Amino acid sequence: MTSKAATPWMRWSVVLLASLLPLLSPAAAAPDDAARRWLIAIQDPARRLDTAYAIDDVTAEGAPALPTLLGALSNSTDPYVRGTAAGALGELGVEPRRLIPPLVGALYDPDPRVSAQAAIALSKIGPPAVPALVDLVENGILATGRWPERLVVRSADSCTGYWFFRPAVAAAMALADIGAPAAAGLVATLQLPPRADLGFDSYVLPLLALRKIGTAAIPFLRRAQHGPDSRSRLLSAIAVARIRFDLKQAGLATSAVDPAAKEAATSLSAALVNLRATAHAVGNHPDLGGLLTTSLGQIGPHGVPALLTALNNPQLEHGAIQALAHLGSEAALAAPALLAVRSKERPNAILVLGKLGSEAALRGLASLLDGNDLDDASSAVEALPESGPAAIPLLSRALTKPNLRQDAARGLSRLGPDAAPAVPALTRMLSGLDARADGDSRTIALETLADIGPGARAAVPELIEILRQPVDPNDTYVHRLALQALGKIGPHASPALPQIVSALANVHLTDDARAAIRGIGPQPEVVHALVIALTKKPVPSVVVTLLAELGPAAVEATPVLRRLRDQGGLQSCEAELALVSIEPSADLLAALLRGACQSPWRAIASAERIGRAGVPFLVQLLRGSDATSAAEALARIGPDASAARAALTTALMSPDTDLRRTAAAALAAISGRLQGTLATIANDDAVLKHAEFFRAEAMGWWSGPIECQGDTASIFKFNIWSVAGTIIRGTFDSPPLLPWPPPGFSAHAVLPHTVGGGAATTLAAVYDRLAAALQARGFDDNGTFAVPGGFALVTRLERIRPDGSPDRESRWSAGKEIPGDLLTYLGQLFLERRGQFRLIAFLVTTAHDVERGSATLNEREARILSLRGGRVLPASIAALPFAGRDCHVLIYHFARQQGGAVVLRPSELSTRQHLEQAGLWQQLGLTQ
Repeated sequence: MTSKAATPWMRWSVVLLASLLPLLSPAAAAPDDAARRWLIAIQDPARRLDTAYAIDDVTAEGAPALPTLLGALSNSTDPYVRGTAAGALGELGVEPRRLIPPLVGALYDPDPRVSAQAAIALSKIGPPAVPALVDLVENGILATGRWPERLVVRSADSCTGYWFFRPAVAAAMALADIGAPAAAGLVATLQLPPRADLGFDSYVLPLLALRKIGTAAIPFLRRAQHGPDSRSRLLSAIAVARIRFDLKQAGLATSAVDPAAKEAATSLSAALVNLRATAHAVGNHPDLGGLLTTSLGQIGPHGVPALLTALNNPQLEHGAIQALAHLGSEAALAAPALLAVRSKERPNAILVLGKLGSEAALRGLASLLDGNDLDDASSAVEALPESGPAAIPLLSRALTKPNLRQDAARGLSRLGPDAAPAVPALTRMLSGLDARADGDSRTIALETLADIGPGARAAVPELIEILRQPVDPNDTYVHRLALQALGKIGPHASPALPQIVSALANVHLTDDARAAIRGIGPQPEVVHALVIALTKKPVPSVVVTLLAELGPAAVEATPVLRRLRDQGGLQSCEAELALVSIEPSADLLAALLRGACQSPWRAIASAERIGRAGVPFLVQLLRGSDATSAAEALARIGPDASAARAALTTALMSPDTDLRRTAAAALAAISGRLQGTLATIANDDAVLKHAEFFRAEAMGWWSGPIECQGDTASIFKFNIWSVAGTIIRGTFDSPPLLPWPPPGFSAHAVLPHTVGGGAATTLAAVYDRLAAALQARGFDDNGTFAVPGGFALVTRLERIRPDGSPDRESRWSAGKEIPGDLLTYLGQLFLERRGQFRLIAFLVTTAHDVERGSATLNEREARILSLRGGRVLPASIAALPFAGRDCHVLIYHFARQQGGAVVLRPSELSTRQHLEQAGLWQQLGLTQ
């Protein structure tokens, strides 16, 4: 390790000055043509992406390009140019020792994009850069001065500040990418004493980097296990635990790590026995016992003995139970001890029994299920799905118990297709329930049948009977769920087609009936049923759309569609577009090229459906106002759209940021990867990829409180996502794209145009109004995304009450207390107790008809979606007019049972009810 006699700023000032001296000499001033021209071109925002492709001309010159690139890195006032120069130096691959000092200096750059690109470049230089980078990580642990490079975060109790040394974050990111050659230096930093203001969190950066290096770091961590330094032994044990846990979570073999895990368990067990000495060694932590029990749960079966001992300590009992849950089947021997727990933690202990999966655990759960204690029986039902298919007989038996049947049905739902043997019991339960008195149980049974999918084919007759019942316009939920279940059952649900097609004409059921037909698929029976519907008046437009989606399989419908086309009117156009999908031909494609039906989005959808044959039409649209939508369609077509590559490359030079980004995504989808060094230099996603590790994984180590309380909460709210964004990501020219079409949602509505202040306003005004309303109602950290022709604002996932109002006591977590660390915070959202959750997305877009996508937003994606978005609306979108656009609201309503979250589609509440209960309807001044 380096000497600490000089301050970090003094050392790096000398390094930076030494790196600049060669640039000040007359010899260094002679420009090299390729690098100079390239840097001039890169300053033009309209040419940046295209210019990035030409970097090969610069790197081909090798060493002669160094003076110009180094000069730009040090002297340019444009952060984009500085970052580009840093990235190019990493690509150059010459004279690495000459490059290291200026690139390390760039880690101090005030613009986070520059420091991120410098970190990427240093990671490409590799082992020669390790000593300098490790020195920066050490500075982050030791430095106590007031640095302009510090990143301030606030504590929850007093809002007093402590900080990360920002260059150290970028250095740790580079070391993680370098891998095994950096492991020894990172392990050496674990011997340093903790900073008083950060305590254990002083070691967040080296632990994160070692975790990302993974198994290649194990030999160095084992060496630390055998060393004399107690601090290093404990911290290296924690790193080993996390690496083993990551392997297990990924389904990979842990045998290479298990010898180190056995040694690490010894260190962790000893630390748990004497928490006071442990705190002295590694610094304060709000829940040091919880950290150690968590690590023992991640270390594998060698941690079980210490955890069983911890069950007898009231201060450690909760953490020990959670750790045994992490171990799952590796803790099978813990069943008797968990059954013996009698404290307030008993429900949690029973839940863990399901994760053990052993015969002893199942016998224990069966005895609780048949016992006289209803609370124990309810906990047992929640635990059983964790045991997998072996629990189906017990869950089926619980369906017969009125107090347990809803939980039992939810448990079977969690098992998905594996629960097919329970379908007869579910069907009997469904047919025997009173529609009014047992509405909730009917609803849950239908949801479960949908989750079982094709294996629930035996329930089709009962589902048909439900659809035959009259539809109450004020209560369509059961009919909609029956349609959803039929769609999930798939082709085996074809006997229900007459009822499903009839439901297409009911405005309350159209979406779900359409989804059901899509689920059944391109069967002859489907086509025949839709053709019959075409002969009835009036013809629902959705019938024509469905035939178009079926493509060549719907050839039976062509005579009827031709007659419909010849009748004129809007349905004539729809029929013509459907014919393009069913029988692609030069004449019909020519009709598309003429702008059939004055409905570009319908024409684009048709061209996308026919794949390669529709590419020429989409290429022509790349030159017009619908270029972004055409590029999105080409991206979805994928490799079959290779003929569009040249046109998409030209689109990279467009001044429209949305089109540039979408064209780049389309090229990636067509080619499988972006060519050249576009992904490293010009595409913001490259920096995000390197930031992703910190954005997602730092949560597992950061132990500081979540947010400030009181008047400053909205200003100083903290989580590691926003920290990583401040350090690494910065504000880019365009927000990330929202998946399109959006994942299946629970409810959807279009707001009145008054929400934007009228058609004459700009999207900037609409954005400001929505953002202000969200802020006023307590929605912070909302994510901004790009959508066709506009933007989306996505909220964080919040806990709500059954009536849709926010759960004030635990809106952003699962309990009343502030969690001790971010890993606990995330876990509480879905693993602590039942509840309902909501995510709201406002979409301001030129797409007037937002359909459900085929993808499903799962609980992990929901909890991080808003955090992946941008925080600023780019000028290129802000200046667009609101005219010609609609403001859609999508509701994602989750109901969590033990172990997972399920999207409720549809929600029992309407979109307006959700907005009213959230206070947003009133805040936006909506009265309709």
